[in-house]
Amino acid sequence: MLKQKIFNSIKWNGIALISRAIMHFIQLLLTTYYLIPSDVGILAIVFALMTFAQTISDGGINQSIIYNQHLNEHELGQIYFFNLLISICIAFILITTSSLIANIYKSDKLIPLLILISIILFINSTTQILKTLAQKKLAFQILSKIEISSNIIGLMLTYISFQMNLSIYAPVSGLLASVISSSILTWVFIKPQCNIKFNLDWNFKKIYPSIIFGLEILGANIVDSITSKLDILIGGLFLNSAYIGLYSLAKEINLRISSTINPIITKIMFPVMASHQNNINEFRKLYVSTLSIVNAINIPIYIIVLFYSYDIIILFFSEEWLGTLPLLKVLSIWGIFNATGNPVGILLTAKGKSK
Repeated sequence: MLKQKIFNSIKWNGIALISRAIMHFIQLLLTTYYLIPSDVGILAIVFALMTFAQTISDGGINQSIIYNQHLNEHELGQIYFFNLLISICIAFILITTSSLIANIYKSDKLIPLLILISIILFINSTTQILKTLAQKKLAFQILSKIEISSNIIGLMLTYISFQMNLSIYAPVSGLLASVISSSILTWVFIKPQCNIKFNLDWNFKKIYPSIIFGLEILGANIVDSITSKLDILIGGLFLNSAYIGLYSLAKEINLRISSTINPIITKIMFPVMASHQNNINEFRKLYVSTLSIVNAINIPIYIIVLFYSYDIIILFFSEEWLGTLPLLKVLSIWGIFNATGNPVGILLTAKGKSK
């Protein structure tokens, strides 16, 4: 029964992630077609800041919920509002510091973009825990359908926004539409299935262990977030945004490979491994299987990108983006090691070793 449930989850999660990769690739093609490298560089800075803010906003709570097998509906409701409060604070900080950030990076375009990103962070936080509970139950069929539907809506609005000459704001507008549609669908189809009770009767002692566990995970997540985005954020301080745009394209191509393939496996195996955390032999077999599958898929793809970088750029992006060629080759080698190390995170978290 468990094997069948895992197989169905992998199937639906794989469909969702592959469709997401295709739509993100189409959006990348639209972005590089309609925007010059300098604008792509500004967007790279915005999304780097968004990733960092999203990491703090999450607070490690989602992983904590999956790990903890004994949370009741009242505790989940309290955790929901705690997480929502954190997200509001992060969004407020991002809005109030948008002018300062724009001055630091010498681009006024950042101000409205950061405000839009703040709104996206808040809307996303209203359903994140509901999605986590569905993931914990391996309800990937409904999660996948919601993700595919919202991504299609986002991609359509991105294209329409480019046609309306919204330029650099088009991709963020599409993301906003995607998040709004995803939230609506989540409340309609996932919330009725979630065993969670919303109330303002706070008992912090009951949720304290989950929050502490989440904060311990947050520390590791922040480190990961910083190491993955620090190059963009620091580079934006000293380099022309056009160079950042070229670099971000090479990095996006490489990261898109692992971020598409790895979650197909790890997103399902995390709750499964967490449920077997006390069975060391089964736990070990699950981890070894996860690592083997991830390596078998990732390494050949990165080798292809390494040897056919020029053809990939000419075929999909045009000669204007040939400046990214040497970066793409180097990052392909880096991508092999980065992708194969990804499953270590779920190994530690599923075992409760968040520090």
